[in-house]
Amino acid sequence: MDAFGTLAKTGIALALGAICAGAADPELTVPYRSYKLPLESYVPAPNLVEGMLLRVRINGGPVLRLLLDTGAADVTIDKRSAERSGLKATEPLQMVCPGQPSQDSVKAGVAESIEIGPVAFHNYRTNVTAKRLPDGLEGVVPLSLFRGFLVRLDFPRKTLELDPYPEGPLAGEEFAEAAAGQDLVFVKSALNRRKEGWVLLDSGSSYTAVSTGAARALKSVFLSEVSIRAGAGEFTAESIMPGVRFGFGGRELAAERVVAIDLSTLSRFTGVEVAGVVGFPELRTRVLTVDYRDARVRVGDR
Repeated sequence: MDAFGTLAKTGIALALGAICAGAADPELTVPYRSYKLPLESYVPAPNLVEGMLLRVRINGGPVLRLLLDTGAADVTIDKRSAERSGLKATEPLQMVCPGQPSQDSVKAGVAESIEIGPVAFHNYRTNVTAKRLPDGLEGVVPLSLFRGFLVRLDFPRKTLELDPYPEGPLAGEEFAEAAAGQDLVFVKSALNRRKEGWVLLDSGSSYTAVSTGAARALKSVFLSEVSIRAGAGEFTAESIMPGVRFGFGGRELAAERVVAIDLSTLSRFTGVEVAGVVGFPELRTRVLTVDYRDARVRVGDR
């Protein structure tokens, strides 16, 4: 998939559930201890890895392949999967993508149970979309489902590690400040060591972007207009010269392919002024440690 042609946001993080009202805290119904959950590569086309999948059962139904998404707030599944899982969703919702509100038909309900290997939750908000999802994908599961744990998302080793929080704060100077009270993973970043702002770490996104305002502040060279296809529709972006660097807690992540997009809708609906989005292409070789309790994130090397 050409990042500077038509970009498919197969993770549908912003389009399916990322900017809805947050889910109520789920009830954890297993012992509060450490767990290591296996992940699978999401490969929508030969030699194209677009994210990581978890195998999930809802209401004791069949196993569903859901994208693990740091850029989503709710579990969202397609209509067929909801029917097979006995999930009823009746509350209408309006989805929002970076470009404009979506006209897709989406409704919300509450899953009685969500089981992921040995880990089980009860009474969790779950959205159902009538939109047909990409092949091999039946929905998304937000990383924030596991916010009761210290989360370590190891993309290279394909594992999701969950640990009980220690009594005191975590040690380590490499943690960066995260936006408190958010389901989405917004991290304080310095772009090219000159422009500070909140950046969304979005494992469900197939592109990395900066806001149009941040691009101008960085004096980026705009190259050409591109069309980005998100889960909720299409919007226009502009490719910019490569080489944007995102600094997190003393570490830097360099992105070679970057687009500039209007992130004002995302900022407005989340209450966070968003300067950029770091997508799966840049995260796939990294290890994310997310401390929801103290609102901190560490972006480590493989």
